[in-house]
Amino acid sequence: MQLWLRIGDSDDYESFDQDLDALADTLREARVVGPLVRKGDVAGNEYHFTAANYQYQGQNYISLYWGDPRGTPEAALDDQELAQINTALDLDLPEL
Repeated sequence: MQLWLRIGDSDDYESFDQDLDALADTLREARVVGPLVRKGDVAGNEYHFTAANYQYQGQNYISLYWGDPRGTPEAALDDQELAQINTALDLDLPEL
């Protein structure tokens, strides 16, 4: 399995293999302010997140999940993985 990320409904899905740190770097470069929070526990929503500056509505949210090489969702991030990403988002934003 590999990590998949999409920020908002106008972005494309991007794969990060199994690199949580690289994924967190991409979120920081996009100026996402953490923590990431799951949109809900409803089936299908376990892959959908909001953040302090990304309060998406409708189909416009952060998608983040483990999937197959084609990007088909297979598993949600566990609490430890989400905590690792949120810890990285607490770091200072990079200079762009």
